[in-house]
Amino acid sequence: MILLSTLGLVLAGGLTHYNTKQTLEQTTIDNLLALAAVQKERLSESIHAQIDRVALISSRTKLRQVFAQVVQADDASQEQRQILERILSDSMVSVDGFKELRLYDSQKKLRLNVKHPRLKETEDAVVEVPQFNRLAVHQIALGPTGELEIQIFERLQLYNTPIGYLAARIEADAFLEIFNNYEGFGETGEALLGRRDMYGNYLFLHDLRFDPHAGLKRHLPASNHDMPMSHAFGDDTKVLLNAVDYSGANVIAVAEPLPELGWGLVVKKSRDEVFARLDDNLTIFIVALLVLIVFFIVASLAVSRSLTRPLSNLTDMARRVADGDYSVRADVNTSDELGLFAKLFNTMLDSTQNFHSELDARVRERTEALEQSRADAQEANRAKSQFLAAMSHEVRTPMNAVLGMSEMLQNTSLNHQQREQVRIIRESGQSLLDLINQILDFSKIESQQLLLETIPFNLHESLYEAVRVNASNADTKVLDLVVDYPSELPHFFHGDPTRLKQIFINLIGNAVKFTNEGYVILRVRAEQEAACFDGGEVVNLEFSVEDSGTGISKEALLNLFEPFTQADASTTRKYGGTGLGLAISRRLAELMGGRLFAQSEQGSGSCFTLKLPLKVAEPF
Repeated sequence: MILLSTLGLVLAGGLTHYNTKQTLEQTTIDNLLALAAVQKERLSESIHAQIDRVALISSRTKLRQVFAQVVQADDASQEQRQILERILSDSMVSVDGFKELRLYDSQKKLRLNVKHPRLKETEDAVVEVPQFNRLAVHQIALGPTGELEIQIFERLQLYNTPIGYLAARIEADAFLEIFNNYEGFGETGEALLGRRDMYGNYLFLHDLRFDPHAGLKRHLPASNHDMPMSHAFGDDTKVLLNAVDYSGANVIAVAEPLPELGWGLVVKKSRDEVFARLDDNLTIFIVALLVLIVFFIVASLAVSRSLTRPLSNLTDMARRVADGDYSVRADVNTSDELGLFAKLFNTMLDSTQNFHSELDARVRERTEALEQSRADAQEANRAKSQFLAAMSHEVRTPMNAVLGMSEMLQNTSLNHQQREQVRIIRESGQSLLDLINQILDFSKIESQQLLLETIPFNLHESLYEAVRVNASNADTKVLDLVVDYPSELPHFFHGDPTRLKQIFINLIGNAVKFTNEGYVILRVRAEQEAACFDGGEVVNLEFSVEDSGTGISKEALLNLFEPFTQADASTTRKYGGTGLGLAISRRLAELMGGRLFAQSEQGSGSCFTLKLPLKVAEPF
């Protein structure tokens, strides 16, 4: 309950805080937009007043007539110079802020310059005359004494014929003074006027509120795109909600381009000042919320103390019941809901204890019956395996005699028909003996009576013996039967060579059986990349038997290693076999600590892989 109440209060406070913040932010933006409009209008009026004054001077007929004569003669006489200087001096005396007037010919060559009488003689500043596209063009430049000035250029024409330009150098303090008035800007608000130099850097045109000596000295590099001033030279007014000003403070700013003047105007205010009252309110809210939470907690503890003790007792009792102790009972002697719950809980425990007692008795009876059934099944399985082993052994003895007699009979003088009949008897007997041997091996594995040897043996020779057993069948089909045994791999290992050879005889025999043309390759690889192997070292070997035969379907691969299973229903009739070879091979591989698996696709051949760890033996 306390948590839900707290969450509700936090949610309500958060929504109120968010809405208030949005309102303050929008109010600040509207205020800055209004201030920017006022500053822009005042600046424009001041600049255009100066442009109008220069245009008025250039409109004097006497000035244009005399200057046309000077330009035509390519030099000024003393009288002409005095007339021009008098006209320009009189024009400057009556206008506040003018520093110098200059006359240029149509080729932008300086012909005359006149300074204001109140100025001392200083070195002439170099004035670069721009390409004019309009009647009155103005630009900002750094004056010869280091102060900021405005230069206004006006065309001079006489009877619609261009004769040159009139340039006025005017102190900028008169129209930049408006930026030192911070009425309505609050404690951190400020208006900034700037321009871009020839390198694209941003230059402030007046002293700043928090940097009184910044005029024409503080630059912002062109690469600094986070500053509000960098947004004041676009096409439209931009509102920046979280920008960083020249002092490093986070501000809300309005960037206003002044394309007519080529300048940029920024009006900004610190976010800390905008949201100061909101932050104070948030602090008060958090403190009040914490006090309220503490009050709720103390009140809840006082009210619930009488309830928690019985509940704690019931919890402990439930925990003991969960651990299997059904003898516990609730000791709550009240007539309220908790007392009724305790009585019902005790009744349930009585029923549960009786039920568990009956269930335990039944489980013991069923467990004893299952143990007896399991013992009987294991005994029957051992009897079956022993019977199969005994019968297989008994059948092998007469079969060996049949095979021996047929071999001796084959070496006697027989006609062609008799020799063919003896051959059939011998091959059938050999097939029957192989079947009996497989059944015997399988029964030994099932009854866990198959014992493996661990003796030193020559792995290289064992593999070649397995290949030689199947060589005649491969020659009959004209197959390439290849062994790929790396030269750096040792030949001698510890293991059971007979059973290992049995696996490869089966794998190679299957590959030859199901391959009509192409190849059968037995490859041997070691997972280790060492150049040599020491005696006693365990090497993880990978044997693969790959063929270009008929392949195996994905469905048949799933049950390929199950006993009495072959690739398809027609395999037994077409190729013969019992389906025990692969099952026995996998069981032998697992007994040796290895793993046997197959990869194949229908019509693309097969690859049987055996991964087996073997310990290196000393050569003998």
